[in-house]
Amino acid sequence: MHTVLREATCWPKLNLCLYVGPVRADGYHSIISIFQRVHDNEYNDKLRIFIRPCNEARIEVRGLECYCNGTDSSVFRAASLYLRKTGLTASLAIEVEKGIPSPSGLGGPASDAAGVLILLNDEFNCFSHNELVSLSAEVGSDVPFFTSDTDAAFVSGRGEIVEPIASRTDLRFSILPIKAVKTSTRHAYEVLDARYKDSVGTRIQEKESFFSKDYLTYKNYLINMYYASVSTWAFENDFELLYEDKEKPSGSFLTGAGPCRFSVREEN
Repeated sequence: MHTVLREATCWPKLNLCLYVGPVRADGYHSIISIFQRVHDNEYNDKLRIFIRPCNEARIEVRGLECYCNGTDSSVFRAASLYLRKTGLTASLAIEVEKGIPSPSGLGGPASDAAGVLILLNDEFNCFSHNELVSLSAEVGSDVPFFTSDTDAAFVSGRGEIVEPIASRTDLRFSILPIKAVKTSTRHAYEVLDARYKDSVGTRIQEKESFFSKDYLTYKNYLINMYYASVSTWAFENDFELLYEDKEKPSGSFLTGAGPCRFSVREEN
């Protein structure tokens, strides 16, 4: 039987800012952020899918043994979701060559999951682009950004609302080596929730007020800042609370729930 090979490079993303609301009734947190995809020659994942006709759905994942059980991975969930939604039967052997550290705040698992959905749809063509982006939200909160064909976006909701913006071509981002202890995203959110509750009484009220104010005000404010000189950037990341006692390189920014940091400069 003929085997088809589909390949992709999965790039990391940076949260140029990240504002996190209190936990919602559905267990998620509302966020406001600007995501930036970075085409970094060192920090990227290589994805290969070997697709073979089969009378039943089979999925095998290789390359993630140091991170998780293959069936617990985002790539397995993405492949399983695609086959389930389409009713297709195929044998999928998925290989991931990791270059994006995890956990790090760089979105590696979400980027890999999006890569799986895009490659499978390239092969089987079952969904329109918009349908695929919508479907990807069922895999994880950051996956819609990576499924979108944009390098920069204003992101809200739990991360599934992606509004593309024109990416700046004059910015050069450098992802810095991880020095802080790694922690899972779930644990980071739990710690952040606890810090909100333990901090000076009004912290949660402040966050609720932030997210209840005029949405467009913050959207326009942050997007305008993105296009301003980097020297004037006043972006914030609420997860900095978790790293207050850690040494930080001067001029660096935290991405996601961390612990990865990055720097940025403008080129004429």
